[in-house]
Amino acid sequence: MQKKISHSFWRTIKELGLNDDIADSRYALDFHALRHTWATRLGAAGVPLTVLRDLGGWSDFQMVSRYAKSDRDQAMEAIKALDRKEQKPGKVLDIAAGRR
Repeated sequence: MQKKISHSFWRTIKELGLNDDIADSRYALDFHALRHTWATRLGAAGVPLTVLRDLGGWSDFQMVSRYAKSDRDQAMEAIKALDRKEQKPGKVLDIAAGRR
């Protein structure tokens, strides 16, 4: 597992001027931001959290969830998956319309 970042990473960021117009350091490009992006994209691609945890070197799922954020589109697709499931017979309540 890689534990240190080469100085060439920081030198490249500086030479390309990627953080030149960023006043607030919270929004600057750094390795931590790349790690978030990496985990988020793998999560969006459907990589299981157990695999993501192992690849990222996290010890628990709480840390994985801090990095691998889902976006609104992913959340909506997850909700739509319920509609695609075969409906079992029974009484259906239309909660949105307030009907019983």
